[in-house]
Amino acid sequence: MILKQTLRIFTQLLVGSELRHWLDNRKKDRFAPRFVQPGFDLTIDAFPRSANTWIYYHAQLAYPEAKIGHHVHSWQHFFFSKLFGIPAIMIVRKPDASVQSLVTKKGGSLALGYLDFIITNGIGGLFVDKVHFFDELIGDRGMEALLADISKRLGTKPQSVPVDEVRQLMVTRTAHKNITTPKLRDEDLGAFDRLMQKAANRLYARIEKRWRA
Repeated sequence: MILKQTLRIFTQLLVGSELRHWLDNRKKDRFAPRFVQPGFDLTIDAFPRSANTWIYYHAQLAYPEAKIGHHVHSWQHFFFSKLFGIPAIMIVRKPDASVQSLVTKKGGSLALGYLDFIITNGIGGLFVDKVHFFDELIGDRGMEALLADISKRLGTKPQSVPVDEVRQLMVTRTAHKNITTPKLRDEDLGAFDRLMQKAANRLYARIEKRWRA
C-alpha cells in the first residue's frame, strides 16, 4: 500500500497525469467520478474522506442538468478547471480526520497521507474559486450555504433535494465507504509522521484564515 501511495503522489506531481480519468467518463453512469471537461458547469472535489460523495449527490440532485466534475481527488482537477474557465469549489476537512480515515480504509503510511493532503489542498487551493469546510457542511443546514454558492455560479435555483433520496444513493452505491475511524493516538505517530502532520495542520490553518467566513 505504501508503494501505491508513493506512486499516487509521484503521478500527482506530473501535470496531465490525471487526464486518464477522461477515458473512464465514457464508460460510467452519471453519478460516477468525472474529470472536468470544456463545457462543464462546475467542479466540486476534495481530498478523499471529506464527504465528497454526500456533497456531490446533493449538488447533482439539486442541479440535475449540470455537468459536474467530481471525485478525482487531485490538485490537477482544479488546475484544469481554471484552465477551462469552469468554476471550482474545494471541500476541506481537518487533516487528522481525513488522513486517519483514509489510512484506516485503505492502509498505508500516515506520513504519506499527510503529504498527499498537502499536495492536494495546497496546490489545488491556488486554482479554486471557493473553499467550503467539511465541519460546516455536515451541520443541520450546512448544505444550504453550498447550494446557494452553486446557484450564484450557475445562475439557477436548486431543485428540492429529499435527504432520503441522498441516503438511498449512499446505501445502494457507496455503502462500502462507511467505515469507523479510530481516534488517532499519539503513540501511532513516528518522527516523519509528526513532521508531515504539523505541516498539514499549518496548511489547514492558512486555508481557514483565507476562506473561513
